[in-house]
Amino acid sequence: MSKSNSAASPHTSKALLAGLAMLQISMAQAETLPDLAYDPAWYADPTSGSVVLFGGDLGDSNYGGGGIPLRAGQQHIPGRHFVDGDGWWVIACDAVGCNLNRTALKTTKSQHNTYDGPAVPSQILSWAPLPYGLDVDRQPVASADPPMSRPRQANDATLLAIFKPIRELSALPLEENVLTTWWYSRKLIDETRHPYAHNLRPASKQTFGLDGAGELHIAIDTQNAEQPPRITIELDGLTQTLGDIEVHLMERDRLPIEDFVQWIGDLDGDGKADLLINHSAYFWDTRLWLSSLAKEGELVGEAGRFAYSPPDSAGC
Repeated sequence: MSKSNSAASPHTSKALLAGLAMLQISMAQAETLPDLAYDPAWYADPTSGSVVLFGGDLGDSNYGGGGIPLRAGQQHIPGRHFVDGDGWWVIACDAVGCNLNRTALKTTKSQHNTYDGPAVPSQILSWAPLPYGLDVDRQPVASADPPMSRPRQANDATLLAIFKPIRELSALPLEENVLTTWWYSRKLIDETRHPYAHNLRPASKQTFGLDGAGELHIAIDTQNAEQPPRITIELDGLTQTLGDIEVHLMERDRLPIEDFVQWIGDLDGDGKADLLINHSAYFWDTRLWLSSLAKEGELVGEAGRFAYSPPDSAGC
């Protein structure tokens, strides 16, 4: 065997090292530039179920914008999971009641800051039109911590959820109209804020009248100290547990139900109670529960879920 075949020449070694260096540079760029090799597994789709759901008060912009100003009806989500189009609906409420309106989604490629790493590919999700003039009435903010938008006014509407039925729920009979609502969580303003801190307000059990459809009892069960608190509902003698709630730094025995339950009404048109509940006291774990999806022995079934915490949060 010749010497030239048994070992790489100095020129070959230098070329190989140069190639490896260029590969490392390109991989580093791909981690920070949204249009280069992007692995969607970096950040999973925050929605699940047969209703693509975005919950939380999107009318107040929102925390976790990733350093980009957001107006009402916008979310900044890492990943590239969503496409432009119609078929979306918005639930918004004012002092009079709640309405259901059509809207459409427009996506824009961007980058989202992370807490301790490079920015990741993302999308800014923008829905329009919005009811109550929400898409033009609110000033954008660079960050919601501290808040930089104008103070909430007493007559401001609350944007509770934006959603799109898919799969077997794509034919859900929805119409633009006043939405049957028995209760919704009104966002507090400084003039009406409870004089005590949120984690000092008692919760126990609350009863919500359903205007001829019975009384819905909702409670946060904290009896088992070794398990997370759980939210339960009861109607006409039937009780159902809807799963755990994340209380973060709140006191287990003083959890205000109104900080978790967002809306009680009839979305699917069967005359029974549907629920919008945020199962987290920290970020978002919003779930839409529909009575039409209830199995035997249940009051409601989970239609969609939005579980999300911004990647630029420290998580504490």
